[in-house]
Amino acid sequence: MKRMLILGSSGLAGKALIEQFEHDFEVFGSYVSSPVDLPENNRFSLGVHEIKLLREIISKVAPAIIVSCLRGDFNQQLAFHKQLAMELQNTDTKVYYLSSVNVFDGDYKKHHSEMDLPVHESSYGRFKTECENLLNEILGETSIIIRIPQVCGKSSPRLMSLIKSIERNDTISCYSNLECNNISDTLLAKQLHYIIQHDKRGIIHLGTIDMSAHSNFIEQLLSRLNISNPKIEYKLYNNTRSTQYFGLVSSRGIIPDSLQRTNEDVISELLD
Repeated sequence: MKRMLILGSSGLAGKALIEQFEHDFEVFGSYVSSPVDLPENNRFSLGVHEIKLLREIISKVAPAIIVSCLRGDFNQQLAFHKQLAMELQNTDTKVYYLSSVNVFDGDYKKHHSEMDLPVHESSYGRFKTECENLLNEILGETSIIIRIPQVCGKSSPRLMSLIKSIERNDTISCYSNLECNNISDTLLAKQLHYIIQHDKRGIIHLGTIDMSAHSNFIEQLLSRLNISNPKIEYKLYNNTRSTQYFGLVSSRGIIPDSLQRTNEDVISELLD
């Protein structure tokens, strides 16, 4: 059985990936503070500053697939991923890097496809772009960039925070002019499974096939939670009345219809 190493396996996406891939791969995972649901010999405490330990883990595991969904200091992550790429440069190991819609957070005039060049403004968007570039430069076609929008999950901090706000009868803020798509942790895992199974390469955009105003997404969540007369504060993203487009679209047609979902599907999954 081939081996998969998930870097950042204790996070929302990482946990979903473990559950999705554990029957097809021998899965190994790294964590920082919260141990993951893997056999003791298959889990490693690893911070983004521990470059030497990273080399030891790669040598010990010899993974065919690495999925990176790490968090942490941006500069340390860049150094970490550069060392990761250097270690794998002359191997057949494929690296699937979970990037972000934020590589386009300097352009809200349209939704963006894989053909668009990154236009970042935030430090996070710049970091993600730099990490994409260094992996592609060093690894070439064995580096696969998976760009995703906001990730939702039943145990996600965003959903938990929303529910706590409802319980406290707090005002819930949302943006009426921000149009975007979303993805659930489990949908991400299923779509990535398809990508790996069919050896798809390059830059790939994932997310719901439809777009929704941020405020509409929140309103639907509240409606499905049977919250009557919620206290909602509508804000304008970027302090403008014009629609701000912040979605990911795909021009490659990689994901089959059977694995495509809408925002309504994601909401149903969250509250099922």
